[in-house]
Amino acid sequence: MVIPKSLYHIVRQRARFRCEYCHYPELLSSAPLSIDHIQPFIQNARRQWIAGQLHPPKDDPRQEISET
Repeated sequence: MVIPKSLYHIVRQRARFRCEYCHYPELLSSAPLSIDHIQPFIQNARRQWIAGQLHPPKDDPRQEISET
């Protein structure tokens, strides 16, 4: 999904140019903020969040490593 530049700038300004998970300044990072479109797990949820971040959230299940 391509994020329009206007939305990208709105999200960056709202986040005060910091990661919205850890609040690390984008200026001190080696990478620009990426945009993450988060939808609640509840079905038919009406609220959505568009986050600007430098990394996935710590509780992101995609980051868990299963040891078997």
